Amino acid sequence: MEDSVSECLTQKCVDFINTPIGGKTIEDVPGIGKVYGCRLRKAGLCKARDILDVFLSFGTGCEFRSWLAYTAGSNSDKAFMTYKCLKEWCKNFLPRARC
Repeated sequence: MEDSVSECLTQKCVDFINTPIGGKTIEDVPGIGKVYGCRLRKAGLCKARDILDVFLSFGTGCEFRSWLAYTAGSNSDKAFMTYKCLKEWCKNFLPRARC
């Protein structure tokens, strides 16, 4: 897959990557809807900042996407969208972080 933000340019993604995390819920994260959100809440992740913390703790996008597939049952397309949007969010709001 090409490593470009154009792969996730849904309105939800654009809105997400251009606004602070603040009090966003887990379902506000692109690639995560009600079903995956419910599974993630059962795993203790209720807010977007919770999944951001997990994202930042992984060394590679592949590890994060595998974790998301295992934890939420996310398919590869949704996991990639979540990864890409979190990565782009980091570029906008945490420019010194290793994303």
